Amino acid sequence: MNAAIVHRGPDDSGIFTDGPCGLAFRRLSIIDLSGGHQPMTVGPATIVFNGDVLTDVDLPAVLRRHREARASATLVLAPVPNPAAYGLVEFDQGGRIRRFLEKPTHAVADDLWRNGALWNTFISSGLPFQVRYRDAGADRDTGGNDRPNLIGDPDGPKTEEQWFNATAIGSSGSAFERPARGTFGTMERNALRGPGYWRVDASLFKHFNLGGVRRLEARIEAVNLFNNVNLANPDSEVGVPGNPNTNAGRINGTAAGGSDPMRNFQFGIKIQF
Repeated sequence: MNAAIVHRGPDDSGIFTDGPCGLAFRRLSIIDLSGGHQPMTVGPATIVFNGDVLTDVDLPAVLRRHREARASATLVLAPVPNPAAYGLVEFDQGGRIRRFLEKPTHAVADDLWRNGALWNTFISSGLPFQVRYRDAGADRDTGGNDRPNLIGDPDGPKTEEQWFNATAIGSSGSAFERPARGTFGTMERNALRGPGYWRVDASLFKHFNLGGVRRLEARIEAVNLFNNVNLANPDSEVGVPGNPNTNAGRINGTAAGGSDPMRNFQFGIKIQF
């Protein structure tokens, strides 16, 4: 077989085998690569070239991208003025191949959805928080550990008005007590969790062929598509006799310090020429 394709390139030839599979090649030498051997092996990666093209592709950049993506295989692609004369590769926003189209008709090539939709979904079970109590500095001379003793069930109805059992220390039904002076509270750090979080961002975009090298891309993007309200953690400082906190256990804002986004749409058009 190798002898049958000698007309494809007299400068170099070779055979590569891997188990039951094999590749045979004959080709012109690759500029700046001694002997032009193909396939080329660079560490664990193997590079194979199309034998009938000339290219100045940046191979080091391709290798970096291949390794960063931890891909099984990487293809180097190029746009062409008339895709109907070639096969097409459809890929997603992250560059992962979705399918191959063998010499599509002009209608398909001109109106092909490429990178058509992208969904990002963020889901969290809720951020942890710790219960503190007022006037804790009077009980010890070290800062940072102002947690109370846990003596009951700290869970609450998990509503905006009362996320946990924030009954003041010293009151009936309180899950906490003040530690003895000079001691630390027994409640664990970050023992409770706040509201869960979920948000869906989406984008939809389409490419149109305007003829020649001209392309138009229409795009619509949405942040927090379903307009879900993500709540912040509650006020976690419970009151003590003589210094109550009527806001304890109440949620007073939204996530990310009040900056978690509401639903937002944006539209864009890009023309390449």
